[in-house]
Amino acid sequence: MIAAGGTGGHLIPALSVAGELMRRGHVVTAVTDRRGAVLARRISDIPVREVKAASPSGRTIAGKVAAGVTMLAGCAGAFRLIHGERPAVMAGFGGYPTIPPLAAAQLLGVPVLVHEQNAVLGRANRFLARRARVVATSFAETRPAVARRTVTVGVPVRDAIAALNRVVYRPPGPQEDVNLLVVGGSQGAGIFSTLLPDAGQCLDGALRRRLKVVQQCREEDVGRTTAAWRALGVTATVAPFFEEMAGHLAHAHLVVARAGASTIAELAVSGRPSVLIPFPGAADDHQTANATVVVNAGGGWLVDEKKADARSLAARLESLMTSPAVLTRAAGNVRRLARADAAVALAEAIEDLAAGNGCACRVLKEQEA
Repeated sequence: MIAAGGTGGHLIPALSVAGELMRRGHVVTAVTDRRGAVLARRISDIPVREVKAASPSGRTIAGKVAAGVTMLAGCAGAFRLIHGERPAVMAGFGGYPTIPPLAAAQLLGVPVLVHEQNAVLGRANRFLARRARVVATSFAETRPAVARRTVTVGVPVRDAIAALNRVVYRPPGPQEDVNLLVVGGSQGAGIFSTLLPDAGQCLDGALRRRLKVVQQCREEDVGRTTAAWRALGVTATVAPFFEEMAGHLAHAHLVVARAGASTIAELAVSGRPSVLIPFPGAADDHQTANATVVVNAGGGWLVDEKKADARSLAARLESLMTSPAVLTRAAGNVRRLARADAAVALAEAIEDLAAGNGCACRVLKEQEA
């Protein structure tokens, strides 16, 4: 049984591991909240169970009390679910919806693995990690809470994106189209819908005519974002969700994105240079920590949203899009961060927990060595 929060950053790695486990002949069930269930059923055929969950970080006392009541109801429902299905292992991938099922699993003696996608351990995972058998991290820089075992495995990505690890990056030629991919995460980034077209307007006219944009944004922003690019004479494909993200990554010369863990993993595996604009409201500023790993590796550039404006972003984009050697070097650098085998490594850890062999799995032995 796998549990994950309701965003793509939590769900996509979880479902990638679930797919690997199913290929190995295991029966897998996903557990998430209502929002996550909608997304999970859209991108996977794995059975999904819903639990009630809410963030306890509300500003008012009434909000905190309401969240507490919801979480208690979620824990009761999760206890009944897990007591009835008795999974061999419970693997959690972060987010508040993982607290009820993982807490219930721990009470019922089901071995628990916690996977942290970000460079900073999330709040839900900090709460759960101390009683987990294994904490699996995505970055060597992550400092997990005390657990019986810790292993760095990376972030699992979808099979089609993992396959891009074998595709060589090719920068745009002097007269060729420049393919810009803009990704705001599974929930979109409202500021990108204004900032990117405004930056496009500030680009040199000749470069703007070569620009081809694929932009993911919130559903309510699709119309105005499409119109803004059209007014600039830029060919743009705009949608709230792309089923074929692997194809868009494969064609991208440069990516502008948030810095969620799944996005970072996909950029690394596919070897795409990026301008990263972390979400400033992310818990514990984990997106900046993620982006810093990429920047330190020489694989991308960090822009502070609070200081970003159209003109400065345009200058950055223009400099990069006209510097093929710089883009190629960054593509090679970010690829060094890739763990294309992350789903396999996690599946093996989960299998060994299921076998009840004290977590002495191949992955853990390799790290200890």
